Amino acid sequence: MFRNYFVTACNNLFKNKLYTIINIVGLAIGLAACILITLYVQDETSYDKHWQNADRIYRLNKTIEFTEGTLEKGIRSSLLALPALKSYFSEEIEYGSRLLQFPGSSFQIGDETYEGFHAFVDSEFTEMFPLEVTSGSLETTLADPGSIALSEETAIRLYGNTNPVGEILTLDFFGLARDFQVTAIYRESEENTIFELPSISMIDHDRYVALGMAAWQSQMVQTIVQLSPQTSFEQFDSLVPKFIDDNVDITAMMAGPAVRPSDRVSYEFQNVSDIHLNSPFDNSRANGSSTLVIAFTIIAVLVLLIGNINFMILTTAKATQRAREVAMRKALGARRGQLITQFLGESLIVVMLSMFLALVTVELLLPVFESFVGKSLQVSYSAPETYLSLLALLIVTGITGGLYPALVLSHFRPASILKTNQTTDGNGSVALRNILVVFQFTISIALLVATAVIYSQINYSNGRDPGFNRENLMSVLNTFELGDSRETLKQQLLSLPGVSSASYSVFSPMQGGYNIIAYTPRGESIGNSSTMVPTSHIDADFFETYQIPLLAGRTFEQGRDRELTYDQQGVQTFEQDIVDINAVLNSSAARLLGFSSAEDAIGGNLGSSVEVNSARGDVVNLSIIGVVADTQFSDLRTLA
Repeated sequence: MFRNYFVTACNNLFKNKLYTIINIVGLAIGLAACILITLYVQDETSYDKHWQNADRIYRLNKTIEFTEGTLEKGIRSSLLALPALKSYFSEEIEYGSRLLQFPGSSFQIGDETYEGFHAFVDSEFTEMFPLEVTSGSLETTLADPGSIALSEETAIRLYGNTNPVGEILTLDFFGLARDFQVTAIYRESEENTIFELPSISMIDHDRYVALGMAAWQSQMVQTIVQLSPQTSFEQFDSLVPKFIDDNVDITAMMAGPAVRPSDRVSYEFQNVSDIHLNSPFDNSRANGSSTLVIAFTIIAVLVLLIGNINFMILTTAKATQRAREVAMRKALGARRGQLITQFLGESLIVVMLSMFLALVTVELLLPVFESFVGKSLQVSYSAPETYLSLLALLIVTGITGGLYPALVLSHFRPASILKTNQTTDGNGSVALRNILVVFQFTISIALLVATAVIYSQINYSNGRDPGFNRENLMSVLNTFELGDSRETLKQQLLSLPGVSSASYSVFSPMQGGYNIIAYTPRGESIGNSSTMVPTSHIDADFFETYQIPLLAGRTFEQGRDRELTYDQQGVQTFEQDIVDINAVLNSSAARLLGFSSAEDAIGGNLGSSVEVNSARGDVVNLSIIGVVADTQFSDLRTLA
């Protein structure tokens, strides 16, 4: 019986070649698009799900309220946060680690220098995120601040095929150079993860304390905790505001007897597997977007739906030519259930052929799709999950696309067909086809409109005026802490042909970094009137180099305006306890500080007792000498 069904189905398909080709190709396009998008969605949603206890691992994100309605969100917290959390939640927290990353690091081996990426962690980091050690001991590395562990890829890049355990290298991070001994080699996880770990070493907590960098207002590290198995996250999370009030010191940020720490500071613990898609304020790496994943998923479903509807329309339209076949089969004793099975079988054969063509199309288009989404993707033909997914897609598509045509074909009455010798559709079948055609066009138009909107948004994002001239600019990271050498580097750059101007700054536009400083009107004490303002330190040629328009007053002038100086550790140094310097605001900062216009801000005076990224308590008096246009320092998604 099944052999007869199969032979009949093949004969019917070969007899109507054009109809078969249109059906197969149309469905294959929908399946190929669905498979490509599914590969992207699977890749985006797979980040950090492979860790054994991923459901219990959380990163601390913080929010600081500068003034009412003005929030600063970030992934970094104080060095003091983890010790305080582990002490306060001794039963709830099983493991914890801080993560301090330096993307602009360099490794020096003899006369050779290699650019790299380094991370400082606590010893319990590898309890949460196990790394496969191939040589040496990670326990030794994370017990000694003078030791370093390298990934296999980094070790090969630095030392070739020789085992570097025991070798000494110099690591330069953020302008600070230190010698480390290689004590371990490990293999990085091949699964998707947000943690980039080409090399790791122990966080030297005591050293940062000595440098005055271990303070609640100093936001330096990512804090990661693993809750104990018996701990309820909801119960743990409900106690966090009380922890903030009992432990976090905000007097250096914004003091005042009426202000509780939890009024201005809040902590959110985010599961590690949610970070990749749901951290728009994380500018330390390339983020995913849950909105984009949802949009891609909807598009995949709609494209597949269009293919299925097209398949249904063509099949039901062709049904009129098979009415006599159905009538003869029923007259010879075929039951309706057998006819439905036969026509569903034909549908599955078409879907199987379409699936094969779709996989060929996917392999041909995959390089183009990879360049579009910026990811390396592949269909894992060795994984059983792949075949189960394809089988499920085949069955669902075959049944949803072929069930109604099978019901329509098997419904024909043989007496009526053979008596009248007519093969006309019923009114219901024609009406449903019309509805399907309208629905198909509606989906197609909706996708076209959505594509046009997305395209316009991308053009807006790429073409939006950032407030400075982006053309012919090159940015070199981690040069501000070079001390006197930074001016030498600047002059050497200016001597190069084609270089018209150069500047150095702590942060640059689009890098997304800044210090947060509490300002008050001159003469008033730091308190409820303080306003937290993101701040960057620059040199006199910054505005000229970036071509940022001046709205009022003047910009900095070499020799006329006093510069902030830094010691070898990158910490600000002042000759006395109180220092007077000039400042330039942008128009948004001027409004935030209460000035009615750019001109009104000129000559204004501000006081600041401390900056959030430093533990020093020197008083800084600022005189506003200029106001410039707003500049986009972060990407649009972070600003949103």
